[in-house]
Amino acid sequence: MKRKSVKIYNPISLGKIKKDSNLKKKYFSNKNKNILFLGNIIKRKKIDIFLKAIDLITKNYSSVKCFIVGLDKKSILKNLIKKKRNSNLVNVGFSDNPFFWLRNCDLILSPAVDEALGRNIVESMLSKIPVIASNSGGNSEIIKNGSTGWLFEKDNYIDLAKKSIYVLRMNKSKLNKILLDAHTFVSNKYSVKRHVENIEKIYFKL
Repeated sequence: MKRKSVKIYNPISLGKIKKDSNLKKKYFSNKNKNILFLGNIIKRKKIDIFLKAIDLITKNYSSVKCFIVGLDKKSILKNLIKKKRNSNLVNVGFSDNPFFWLRNCDLILSPAVDEALGRNIVESMLSKIPVIASNSGGNSEIIKNGSTGWLFEKDNYIDLAKKSIYVLRMNKSKLNKILLDAHTFVSNKYSVKRHVENIEKIYFKL
């Protein structure tokens, strides 16, 4: 007798966003494009790849501000940026209001490898913010390259930088179409409502 298995994804929803006019005034300007790294600083999150990509991006796209939001418990980031300063880079550190940073940025970069489910990727897509992630782990299940976001060759910071510049310069209507498709895709797949519906189907079959 064959056993049937059903895949049910964990539900993901956006948390509450606390408005902060002082932070917004201090860091954000309509003159800049804002890039975000969101996640705790651990080895597999590949913050080093993010920093190398940012160096290339800022050489080719001067009006860019880059934010790193996440807990650096082992001082990985601290040691990396100590060697090389970039005036376009802001190390925010831990934030109890991560969705504030997410909603105020124009592009999310997720160079992490071996992620089963990149929560920050789904949250970005739910927020209608473009996201570029490594073609590693479960990322290709979430992102359809060029349709709901972009994938870059893992650990290849040159590829990440090129794709970032491409997205930042992208035609607005074309970009909005991708963001809408991405939002629809993750809403259907990872919403609390869809999760409950899938669980109920299993129970009703018992």
